[in-house]
Amino acid sequence: MATKRRLKEIIKAIEPVSVHGSLDCWVDGLSFDAFTVLPGELFLATEGVNSDRHQYIESVLDRGIRAIVHSKPLTQYRKDTTYIRVENVQRSMSPISAAFHNHPSKTMFVIGVTGTNGKSTTCSFIYQLIKLFSKRPGIISSVTRDTGTGIEDNAKHQSTPEAPVIHRCLADAAANGVEYMVLEATSHGLSPKNNRVGDVEFNAAVMTNVTHEHLEFHGTMERYIDDKANLFRLMDRYGRDRAFGVVNNDDPSAAVFAAASGKPVYSYGIEAEADFRALDVRLEGASASFTVKHGGARFPVVLPLSGSFNVSNALAASVTVSRALGVPFEEVTGKISLLEGVRGRMNAINRGQPFEVIVDFAHTPDSFGRLLPEMKMKTNGRLMVVFGSGGQRDTTKRAIQGEIASRYADLIILSDEDPRGEDPVAILEQIAGGCRGAERNKTLFLIPDRRAAILKAIRTARAGDTVLLLGKGHETTISYKDGDIPWDEATVARDCLKEAGYQ
Repeated sequence: MATKRRLKEIIKAIEPVSVHGSLDCWVDGLSFDAFTVLPGELFLATEGVNSDRHQYIESVLDRGIRAIVHSKPLTQYRKDTTYIRVENVQRSMSPISAAFHNHPSKTMFVIGVTGTNGKSTTCSFIYQLIKLFSKRPGIISSVTRDTGTGIEDNAKHQSTPEAPVIHRCLADAAANGVEYMVLEATSHGLSPKNNRVGDVEFNAAVMTNVTHEHLEFHGTMERYIDDKANLFRLMDRYGRDRAFGVVNNDDPSAAVFAAASGKPVYSYGIEAEADFRALDVRLEGASASFTVKHGGARFPVVLPLSGSFNVSNALAASVTVSRALGVPFEEVTGKISLLEGVRGRMNAINRGQPFEVIVDFAHTPDSFGRLLPEMKMKTNGRLMVVFGSGGQRDTTKRAIQGEIASRYADLIILSDEDPRGEDPVAILEQIAGGCRGAERNKTLFLIPDRRAAILKAIRTARAGDTVLLLGKGHETTISYKDGDIPWDEATVARDCLKEAGYQ
């Protein structure tokens, strides 16, 4: 969708430290990427952990850019260029993006979903349920994106994109007639440091859970929780009609989220008492059944997906959709049987082998603690896991993941997830340090090459075993120091099964 705005109208959204040049010019777009920025766009010179885009200012000006937002003092100013200096470019991108696209979130019912685990699945369930009621939903998640023209895969690892991307997607969705937008809101996106969603007007905030993750960025669990709770505070900031929150009472931090907003907050849970509680949960093969208790009423539910985590996600989605659409809760739960799984989440790979191969995105201690015990109970033979841990991310979780895996898995194969700038073997050694009782080259193997690791697991598996491939899920690349390589876990698993003789 083509957009053009006068620069002075955009800059009203912020308080510049200084302005050099004229604001009476037109801007054709926003860009923070020096390698793809186009003539006529406003270049946003952000400073990140790995790059400082101030170093590219002169090169982008040579390519026809005539307006720059920056934070550092510059040594020279061209006469035909407008320089807008701000305290922090990263934080300024959100109000600038909202203003450039004329605040598109105002035109839709925007539902934000945050949590350590279950965000993408809950977003997908909400999106699917809204569609089943013949409404027009959109979605921005780490797995998929739909701005009103159909579902597309999200090829990038970033769950909550930068503000210019978010508001462009929202503007496209508004132009395409989307009524309800579901947005995956990560702690990075909600943190004031990044401020990616600070100018999105949320009608609903959903919290799935908060467990150990991303402490390399947030520093402490308290800060991590508080940053996620900003989603609930944003509802109050904009005072949207019919705004509400949904929290998981099984999580100890639910009260923090509920207290962060003055809007009505509804609770759900399995173990804890809640406004909407799943009782008598039965996991049977590839499905689950349960009864929802709400007040004095009880509703039987069948979910065509297994795992107590999926029961929790479906419950969160049902509460959200019932309140967002104003539809009786029983009508929403009646459609749960029509839900489909999410790519990279508990996807079974089958080429006729006598054992199970499952691809899942589980990559945190909490997700390991939920998934592995359930899979151990359901497995007649051995439980085998292939996983790693992301480089340049939370290092403290690595040994914890190893310890949890050693509690439930009979065979552990550690392999590359996304080493990024770190030494891949060093990451695997840190995980191995937590694998209590596992014996090297017997029940514990370190195989950095992920394809070789998967092939090893498949060739070792026997009838009745379960092979879990964890950590990559839907992602389409593995990130190394020298760049990304293409990757599709499900395709690699199928190829390895074929190589092992399963046709």
